[in-house]
Amino acid sequence: MLPCILITGSKEQRADPFSTQVNAGNVFCQAAAWNKDFLEELQYFPFGTHDDQVDASAGAFKLTLSNELPEVVCSDYSFV
Repeated sequence: MLPCILITGSKEQRADPFSTQVNAGNVFCQAAAWNKDFLEELQYFPFGTHDDQVDASAGAFKLTLSNELPEVVCSDYSFV
């Protein structure tokens, strides 16, 4: 059994709380080789070519702020 999260809303809606904190200067990145690509993806979202890192970061940000466990449990790698 894998804990899963039921995803709702558009990527833009899900990214809004994270982007607010990024724009307020409250999010920091560990210096690494991937920073340039990641920061460019953040900068051009939602109009850039890629958005997976933004979506994953927004989801991780939401989980970091939440004390709740995922609402959906998936088995056999079948996702809702």
